[in-house]
Amino acid sequence: MHRPSTNHWNADKHIPRYLKGTLHYGLFLRCHSSLALHAFADADYARNKDNYSSTSAYAIFLGPNLISL
Repeated sequence: MHRPSTNHWNADKHIPRYLKGTLHYGLFLRCHSSLALHAFADADYARNKDNYSSTSAYAIFLGPNLISL
């Protein structure tokens, strides 16, 4: 951004606070022989008739473990 506002700086302050408060969090990965990476995606183009916006979603798995939404 070439001209961040006060609201942008205030929002940026939340990131370190969030990280500090979640240091004990982690990912639990089940032991599995396969480490295949699978990605699934879905998109709906212009279904919203009010403004003709599109929606999309995705999920990524490493073996049987969901690692990203």
